[in-house]
Amino acid sequence: MGIASLILIAAAIAAVAMALASVICFRGRAIAGTRLCRKCSFDLHGITTTCPECGSDISSPQAIRPARRRRKKLALSLAIVAVLMASIATAFGAAAALKNGANPYKPLWLLLIESRQPTPSGSAAIREIRKRDASGTLSQSARHRILDAALAARRDESTKFNPLWADLIATHRELGKVSDADWIEFVKRGTRIEPFVKPKFRSGTSMPFSINYSGPELPTGGKMRIPIEYTIESVAIGGVDIGNDYFHSGDALISSTGGGRITWQITPKLAPGPTSADFRVSVRLLNAPKGHEIATWTITKTQRVVVAQPDEVIVPTRREPELAATIQSLLSAKGQGGMLMLSCQSPPRSLAFEVFARYPNPKDTTSGSATMSLGYVYFSRGEQSSCGLSIFSVPREAATVDLVLRPSATAAETSTATDAYWSGEDLVLTSVPMR
Repeated sequence: MGIASLILIAAAIAAVAMALASVICFRGRAIAGTRLCRKCSFDLHGITTTCPECGSDISSPQAIRPARRRRKKLALSLAIVAVLMASIATAFGAAAALKNGANPYKPLWLLLIESRQPTPSGSAAIREIRKRDASGTLSQSARHRILDAALAARRDESTKFNPLWADLIATHRELGKVSDADWIEFVKRGTRIEPFVKPKFRSGTSMPFSINYSGPELPTGGKMRIPIEYTIESVAIGGVDIGNDYFHSGDALISSTGGGRITWQITPKLAPGPTSADFRVSVRLLNAPKGHEIATWTITKTQRVVVAQPDEVIVPTRREPELAATIQSLLSAKGQGGMLMLSCQSPPRSLAFEVFARYPNPKDTTSGSATMSLGYVYFSRGEQSSCGLSIFSVPREAATVDLVLRPSATAAETSTATDAYWSGEDLVLTSVPMR
């Protein structure tokens, strides 16, 4: 239950309580031993038969009443408070019935209190705070309070950080309101940079090593993407240093909607059996794209891996021919800037293909076409992603090609993200534009 709901309930209860207290104070307390005419309120002390004021018969007990000590000023004060509480309850109730709820009508201090709650009402309060912050109508002191609340939420390790604060923090950073120290803490906590290898690979074959980077608690993207650079300092498998010949430094722009994975193939000479992999990666945070460095930190990790026998199957298959049409409908491709971009929208199974380009070739008198392998692509189950393949080897006169996507165990083994894959029939995408 949100703070606004509690205020609504408390105001309603207070209004009823104050109204009852006001009635009690106005009615007053009976004074023992007093007798008044019920009709005209004349004091009947010593009189037993007829009221001398109005002539009423007072011999019946129902014709008289006791005098009461009333607190009219207190009753009036309580009545005013009751009306005020009822007005607050009515206002909150009416606002809650509107499409946007009561948030647009709440004071900033109340929204800041509600924003601390890890509930839908807390998220709604943050959205309203962000709207007011972006409106340009708040004072500098109010915006300073908002930024303090956002940074405090980022520093608080006792509750999960609400990513809705991220865009607001980034906006204030662009305005020069967020210090380097606060910005570094914000980025480090909101960024996920993870080195890892395939947990099981066959002896004598290549072993895929990846850097996976994402920003689940960073701004949503656009101009707010955050530039980083990473360097693989060391990778050791079974205590043997692989060396840096396989790897290169890289850079990335990270946001909550933008991440990626870089994969290398390494060939450690290891005997079958369990072992471990140790990684050390350094990360540099830049102030802006191609800007100066403002922080460096190091990520270390140890991962258990298993070296399988040379003939052991390490990536099981799922044939399921009935999924062929569905999977093909999720695939799209287009040549762009010397690359073939293959995309897939949330496949029902993990996919691993070797991709072939088939295009007209008048020199081939048998089939009239030529086919060449472009490489491997991988798509994880339930994720929307894209893979790029070089198309410089495709003749420039081939404006369009047919793409053949052939499920491949080798492709699956060379991906860190594939532990089982769909191995149905070849899929063909026809007339894909190359340039």
